[in-house]
Amino acid sequence: MPAFDRLNRIAGKAVDRLHGERILISPRAEGSQYGGRVPDTTRVAHETRGVFADEPGVNDIAGQRAGNSLPGVTRLTNGQVSIQILAAFAELMPWEPRKGDLVQLIERAGSPFYSIVDPQKLDFGDRFLVLVREPQ
Repeated sequence: MPAFDRLNRIAGKAVDRLHGERILISPRAEGSQYGGRVPDTTRVAHETRGVFADEPGVNDIAGQRAGNSLPGVTRLTNGQVSIQILAAFAELMPWEPRKGDLVQLIERAGSPFYSIVDPQKLDFGDRFLVLVREPQ
């Protein structure tokens, strides 16, 4: 194993020890046109570990315009809810997470459920899952 890969695994273990938590990913399939998603019976739910992030962000939009306009900056608030699954845990998953799969934070009592909207495979094998909150 190359030295960088070893260092990446050591750093990943440290991040997991500090910020990682148990998550459950339940597979879902596309339902009917009007019914939404249904459980995917071809894949079983899988418990793994990941680093959950739910932090607000602020983007400034600045620009110029001629004519009747008010110069200034427009500020948008946004946020991205995500989970990063480190490569060591991603390798143990029996299937790749898909758009629409359900994510539950096991260790947080009363936590909402989330749906995956953008599963991404990062360099070195990590998985980055962009989430949205499921309606209750």
